Amino acid sequence: MNTKNTFFVIINFITVMCLAQQQETITVPLSSPGQPGKLEIMIHNGSIKVEGYNGQEVEIEISGDTDKDIQRDNSRGTLKRIPNNAIDVDITEYENTVEIHGTNRRTDFRVKVPKNFSMVLGSHHNSDIHVKGVNGEMEVQSHHGSIELHDIGGTVIAGTHHGTILATLNSVMNDKPMAFSTYHGDIEVSFPANFSGTTKIKTVRGEVFTDFEMDLKSSNPEKNKTQHGKHEIKLAGWIVGEIGNGGEEHMFTTHHGDVIIRKNQ
Repeated sequence: MNTKNTFFVIINFITVMCLAQQQETITVPLSSPGQPGKLEIMIHNGSIKVEGYNGQEVEIEISGDTDKDIQRDNSRGTLKRIPNNAIDVDITEYENTVEIHGTNRRTDFRVKVPKNFSMVLGSHHNSDIHVKGVNGEMEVQSHHGSIELHDIGGTVIAGTHHGTILATLNSVMNDKPMAFSTYHGDIEVSFPANFSGTTKIKTVRGEVFTDFEMDLKSSNPEKNKTQHGKHEIKLAGWIVGEIGNGGEEHMFTTHHGDVIIRKNQ
């Protein structure tokens, strides 16, 4: 049996043995320590916090729902009910990619990763997502929660529905587009002072603020066509502007909220 397959079996064994616990910490060694990696967390219910550190392993702290918070029918006559505080999570590592999958029951994660780590993070309920001190490509999706990204570098695709988005980037990948979208909430993104890019912004019931010099451009119609004798023109309400020398397009969209683009101090 090779090393990677052996590690896969060990991780699943640890997960099964932890089911009687309410909180567990697991350390995952990487196939190639010191090299860039990737973290993928996809859960239905729970918060996610990720922090970069100077180590060469991935440290995962898992907290499960407390049994007393779960509403249930306890009527089983004279039988004694055994509290179910089990944690049911699958963790795998392969070629420096660590994947974590949880069940529908609420599970919160606090994870430490090496600083050069890309990530794909997703949660739906109780889904606040925080990332700090990591450099890489980040795709972050919430639904009922806020997204906060502090002291990061690289590129970001971030989306939620009920929550704000706050991001502070110390560096960016100039050849990669970015997107930040929510429905109920503000979007506040800080870029390095020497940032260059094209911004495409839409807010229906909010305002747009920036301390960058922005060269505003006319927005081309999203639809301009003639079909069956009917001519249709649609202006979609985008504010398009260039910062610095322009470049890749970065999109900011909210319905009930402001868009704020700052210089990172």
